[in-house]
Amino acid sequence: MVNIEKTRHNILLFLLIILSSVLFFSCSKIETIESSEFRKLLQRGDINITILDLRDLNEYMNGHLAGAVNIPFNADTFAERVDSLNRGNPLFIYCRKGARTGRAVDILKKSGFKEVYVLQGGIDSWREAGLEIVE
Repeated sequence: MVNIEKTRHNILLFLLIILSSVLFFSCSKIETIESSEFRKLLQRGDINITILDLRDLNEYMNGHLAGAVNIPFNADTFAERVDSLNRGNPLFIYCRKGARTGRAVDILKKSGFKEVYVLQGGIDSWREAGLEIVE
């Protein structure tokens, strides 16, 4: 009888661990959104957001979103520099067309970012929509 109770206890403990892991890893909110929605979210007035430009410095200097921090995805220090950002803040990311953001999302998710918004089509789509760029 003791062995049956011990087995039940171990099974319940195992299931609890699995459930906790699933809930922990599914808490990330990653959304790819069009430029108009991206802009609306940026304009909500949240003080504690981070806008991350993943392009190289030359691309960034040729025009970026207001308030954006430049951390080039292709830099060797990308993961290290991203670790310095506040994981509790919503993170808005973009590149030129969207290819780098797709690869960066995996790193950001593994780094513990819980709320990430990806600009669909990158800054090119932002420009095509006639939205403001800082030079």
